[in-house]
Amino acid sequence: GAIFSLADQAFGIAANCCGTRRVAVSVSIQYIASAKGRLVAIARRVGDNGSCDTYCVMVYEGDRPVAEFTGVAFRV
Repeated sequence: GAIFSLADQAFGIAANCCGTRRVAVSVSIQYIASAKGRLVAIARRVGDNGSCDTYCVMVYEGDRPVAEFTGVAFRV
């Protein structure tokens, strides 16, 4: 749950950081490896179709990928 929560938070921040309000309409996560240490999530927008944006969030433990999260956000 902690890995998903971190990725979801990063997605929400990235989706709403530029002054346009967005709400999530779809998310998914793929767990790559287990983690025990400090985690970092990096979010980036990878798609824009005019009404929805798609974001990819990678969660790392150090340099090692732990999870890949994809989220679609609708512009309100």
